[in-house]
Amino acid sequence: MFKDGLNLHDYVKRALPEQVSMIVDPLLLALEEYENREIGAQDELNIDDEKRIECITSILRIGVNCSATSPNDRIAMSVILRKLHLLKDGFVG
Repeated sequence: MFKDGLNLHDYVKRALPEQVSMIVDPLLLALEEYENREIGAQDELNIDDEKRIECITSILRIGVNCSATSPNDRIAMSVILRKLHLLKDGFVG
């Protein structure tokens, strides 16, 4: 899948933050279509595109930090957990 020594970690790292919409599954960006089909849950899922991209970008940054080649360069799990909880709280309210 990757050539010339490129790997998933580097691919994502290079794409952050400007090209996130180019590397994620389009279904993650097409949540609005799903929202329109789910009548009862529409209020909970009505999140604008900019906020959605910001959330996905943050998750990808956390993933890049978790997948550093050297274990010494990786973020502690307690920090990751705190960041994910803050992200969830900010994203879903």
